[in-house]
Amino acid sequence: MANSFINNDEHILAIDLGGSYTKIALMRDEQILEQKVFPTPQIPEDFIKLIKLEIFEFNKNIKLVSVAAAGIWDEKMILRQSFNLAKFIGYEIWSKIEQDTKTKVILNTDLEMAVLGEAVYGYNDQLENLLYINFGTGYSAGLYKDGKVFSTSYSPCLRLDMMIQPQRAYLKNSKEDGLQEIEYESDDLITSNIINLAVMFSPQVIALGGGKVKEKWSERFKPCINNAMNYLNQNLNYQIKIEAAKLDYPSLWGAYQIAQEKQKTLN
Repeated sequence: MANSFINNDEHILAIDLGGSYTKIALMRDEQILEQKVFPTPQIPEDFIKLIKLEIFEFNKNIKLVSVAAAGIWDEKMILRQSFNLAKFIGYEIWSKIEQDTKTKVILNTDLEMAVLGEAVYGYNDQLENLLYINFGTGYSAGLYKDGKVFSTSYSPCLRLDMMIQPQRAYLKNSKEDGLQEIEYESDDLITSNIINLAVMFSPQVIALGGGKVKEKWSERFKPCINNAMNYLNQNLNYQIKIEAAKLDYPSLWGAYQIAQEKQKTLN
């Protein structure tokens, strides 16, 4: 596990900004000291007020605010593309928080931080190649390979929700009016996506995380995993483990890890 570079009297505030919920954690010495989860305000001004209030209410010596945020952000920490935070686009959220709280903010995408958190803290940095798939408000994945998170300046994660795929459909009768309508077998897509990603990136472990995984692990995800594993075991000459993510909030842990690395350049 990574060594801490934060002085004992200095704290990190980690923030996971999601389309549905925001999670915050006051962290120090590889521990979560305090933690809160609340619905993400859909108005950026309301979000700024809330985060500022939390920073001041903690009343701690916060050295850095490290953010893991959904969407595509530019080098000035301004949101440029998002399916779920449309009103945040173009708004200088983080610079306003920096200015008003006199606290340094660093920002990365939530998937980058999720796979980093899982790799370093969930798997104790023992894996050469880890793929993390998020099933939450969004659908995307992050890749950790040879000690680094795969990322580019223009697309920091694997945007699975934009993939084009064949879908097997069937007709069902509507309960309300007796009419037939099309329903897609999305579970087949989950199985095929897991197989395709496994073949493309050859991870040692595929970790599944996000709110939907917790809600429907047994009824939906376990059968998909079993089907994917049956196919992979028959066709690959190496083993891939597919399982639920080890951490409840891996993005917070990834944000904490990045803050430790950033601290080295600030000292």
